[in-house]
Amino acid sequence: MSSNSFGAKAGHTQASLAKEMNVHLRTVTRWEIGEVIIPRVVELALRYIAEHANKQQRR
Repeated sequence: MSSNSFGAKAGHTQASLAKEMNVHLRTVTRWEIGEVIIPRVVELALRYIAEHANKQQRR
């Protein structure tokens, strides 16, 4: 699962996603390129952010 796909679905850049998740930009980059595995709790947070953004767009 790629953070990039979640970021794009939620209308986030790597930088804005890093800020939203309160992590360093390099961390998001490492998730995206597969250098490190995205922790399960982060994966769930990314899903929440993407779903929340989609709901906001529908309004």
